[in-house]
Amino acid sequence: MSYDTTQDDRLFALLGYLLAIPTWVLAPAVIYLVKKDQSPFVAFHSLQSLFLLAAEAVICIACGVLSTIFMMMGPLGILSLPLGFLAGVTVLARIVFTLVAAIKAYGGEWYKVPILGDLVPVKETV
Repeated sequence: MSYDTTQDDRLFALLGYLLAIPTWVLAPAVIYLVKKDQSPFVAFHSLQSLFLLAAEAVICIACGVLSTIFMMMGPLGILSLPLGFLAGVTVLARIVFTLVAAIKAYGGEWYKVPILGDLVPVKETV
């Protein structure tokens, strides 16, 4: 991608990731809505942050639902343990990917998170 990033672009891209940790979807959504027409770089990174959060939510909710079903099935309740572990690993992985992507974004890179990064649409012109 041939788009020169400004210091403000890099800062807002960084904030789109880091503020997702305490505010979940609020900060990246606001940053995306405010900057989407001004900076493709910020739009890409804030949207990627939202995709990370959505993937985490889907996996954790699925683990919770399946775990509840297994718990109601008596002896199969033991299967809820790996699901709880998977949910915990998912949260940890999202935080790690968020931090790595934040550092890369602040460096001006169009870093794509594995798997999810290819799903994020990139607007090539402002």
